[in-house]
Amino acid sequence: MRTSILLLASVLFLAACHKDDVDIATLTTNPMDADYSGQAVLMEVDTVHTEVTVWSIHEQHVTVRVHPGHFPSPAPYEVWCIEENVPDTIKGYSSQHPDNRFELENYQVALGTEYCYRIQLRVADVVIREERVCAIAQL
Repeated sequence: MRTSILLLASVLFLAACHKDDVDIATLTTNPMDADYSGQAVLMEVDTVHTEVTVWSIHEQHVTVRVHPGHFPSPAPYEVWCIEENVPDTIKGYSSQHPDNRFELENYQVALGTEYCYRIQLRVADVVIREERVCAIAQL
């Protein structure tokens, strides 16, 4: 009896240890993953446009919308904009916007020049989503 219980426990243990290998590269369906490849759930870039100010200076505007209702739990967040043409240019915005829409501005752009931005959604100082957007400054 004792031998059969030991044999049964050994078989169950060995059967429970075998797991299918997980291909990490295929795990792209969770919006919290950095490599998420689905539709925008947590954050989306709405528009990119160029304007002329009163002083004839060209500004490029990137409009970003955050969807905090899709977060796993309510949390304060920040939206950061990193201009790739000038890597040290980081603009942080808090979650205090009532409509969760952020207007990111790049002042004094040159018409005909392409500008690229990394837009980061951060919760507790951790990047949970990053989008890259490039646009040519044109009227």
